Amino acid sequence: MLESGSGELEPLPLVSAVIPTRNRPQLILRAVGSVLRQTYKNIEIIVVIDGSDPATEESLSTVKDLRLRVIALKESVGGSEARNWGVRESHGKWIALLDDDDEWREDKIARQLETAECAENPYVMVFSKMTVKFPNSEVVWPRRLPHANEPISDYLFTRKGLSFGDGFLQTSSFFASRTMFDEVPFRKGLKRFQDTDWLLRAGAHPRARIEVIAEPLVTYYMDSQQAVSRKPDWEYLYNWAQENRPLFTRRAYSFFLATVCVPRAAKQREPIRVFLKLLKECAFSGSPTFNCLVICFNLWFIPDTLRQNLRESFSKWKSLVSGFRRPRALSEIN
Repeated sequence: MLESGSGELEPLPLVSAVIPTRNRPQLILRAVGSVLRQTYKNIEIIVVIDGSDPATEESLSTVKDLRLRVIALKESVGGSEARNWGVRESHGKWIALLDDDDEWREDKIARQLETAECAENPYVMVFSKMTVKFPNSEVVWPRRLPHANEPISDYLFTRKGLSFGDGFLQTSSFFASRTMFDEVPFRKGLKRFQDTDWLLRAGAHPRARIEVIAEPLVTYYMDSQQAVSRKPDWEYLYNWAQENRPLFTRRAYSFFLATVCVPRAAKQREPIRVFLKLLKECAFSGSPTFNCLVICFNLWFIPDTLRQNLRESFSKWKSLVSGFRRPRALSEIN
């Protein structure tokens, strides 16, 4: 392990930003820059390079700020363990995670820290909404905030319609105490769903409390993501859900099968028996709502492109109707 960075920091920085990275020498500079521009200054940045990556080391060497520490691992340990490594090497009372291809709004840490300190609970987890940037559009997720005492699995997976984003908490908005990350580290070796796995286990802590700031404090770039977690490996996710079944409510388990496993199996062009297997598991091991079953059938039988075209047509229709209903200004009336 190699470590760079020298000079004196303030004793015990209150907030530690942990950023795992590999083979993204330019994107990591954008991420680090967004941390350095935070209005809250009592912060250290720990970049963990996950395996041999001279280009990223060289890129980060151009950052002349004593708050940055770079830890270059000789061998790749994966995203989960890279985050754990960063947490272990950090000094802060609070830990904020950031993916190397995302960035923070300048007041992100200040807003989350204020919320966390007011909670007076070492197991509080503070998230925020985020601006999600696609190649040709952008949206704000999550569309709704958690209800009071809502189980974390229900918030993450239950939804009203076919579109994703009702309940959405992504790694770059994670902000929690060192105590929480020490007691609930990321699970080493997971190929995907690393953040969701952590959320379910952390949310199951008896003293856990979740706060979501209702403003987008993070920019999440969907076009630049490596998209490992979005590969259509339905069987891996099905086995992961079964392994973690106690962390789901019955309703959330049904929605997970219907909205995560079913569309991936359909994309992999699996035979109908796979759909029937998932439907049976959804019905008898979970507690599906009527809406859940409707979504399940839609995601299997209606192709992605057709669903997208229908959504776009519906969006245009809503805009047209909204235009007709728009009240006329006085100048138009006169």
